[in-house]
Amino acid sequence: MSRDEDAGPQPDADEGTVSDRDLSVRAKLKAIAANRRPVRRMTGAELESAFDGWAIEKRAQLAARTPEDNARALRKAGVATIGAVVLALLAVAAVSEEDYRTQQAENSERIASLTHEVAQAEKPRDHEESKAALTALATDVSEKAESVAKEQQGFIDLYLRAASAPALGDGAPSTEMEDVAEHRRTLSPYFADETLVLDDAEAYQWSTAVSHGPGTIDPRYAWYVRHDGRTPSPESASTWAVESAMPVVGEESLAHAVWTCTDTKTEDVLAWASADFDGETGTFVDLDLVVTTAGAEHLSADESGITPKKTPEKDGGRSERAADD
Repeated sequence: MSRDEDAGPQPDADEGTVSDRDLSVRAKLKAIAANRRPVRRMTGAELESAFDGWAIEKRAQLAARTPEDNARALRKAGVATIGAVVLALLAVAAVSEEDYRTQQAENSERIASLTHEVAQAEKPRDHEESKAALTALATDVSEKAESVAKEQQGFIDLYLRAASAPALGDGAPSTEMEDVAEHRRTLSPYFADETLVLDDAEAYQWSTAVSHGPGTIDPRYAWYVRHDGRTPSPESASTWAVESAMPVVGEESLAHAVWTCTDTKTEDVLAWASADFDGETGTFVDLDLVVTTAGAEHLSADESGITPKKTPEKDGGRSERAADD
């Protein structure tokens, strides 16, 4: 072997040999161990005494705290709690952000739709629009109430003609009687279907028998025809007219009408009728007919289609009640 090989590895000038480094590390460890405080195990009594001392010190610290200190501590705790909740919510939102955005878009669209509907429902109607609607309703109910009064007046002459027509030997109704039944069709368009009492087959055929129950009448029938005994009075003896026809205050599409049949000689109210008017359908509903005491004195016992109610007369002339025929 050569002399260089026997010499072994040569360290750098700034570094010691391997043995020198090992000695240096061991010396440092021994120095640290020599300076470390010895660890002494505490007995149970010593631990309990130490805890009692700590507890007494904490109570003294709490007793010395002012209300401001307590409030400050509560605020710090509240802030810390809120911060934790916010962080948790942010974490959840981050996890389900895509689902949240999808749902939020759907909800926003639905909310916008509902908000628009509510706004339209709560939006006060334009003054001019309301005025126009009210005028149209008043015109409609007034015109139709007048038409109903005209058709009721038309029954009077038809009844007189039917009573004057010669009787047929086979008991069949005369043409004049059939005209009375046919005239009922003219009143049909002015009344709602639910107001009609009889079906068409019965309503549009002549019969001397009263088909209605007590206190009821089909609005297509003659409401009242004045009689002198058993004979219908001339048309000039009584008049059906509109007493009032106007919208109901506070309602957008509801009106009310009242009709009266007046004795042209005495000016006594013989009968009166009232009904609501539905502006949406343009028809009358809930007809109510009253025959006064004065009217009952001129009511034929076998008059078809009239059943007076036991209600005080409208004109207040007498307090007696009309009896059912």
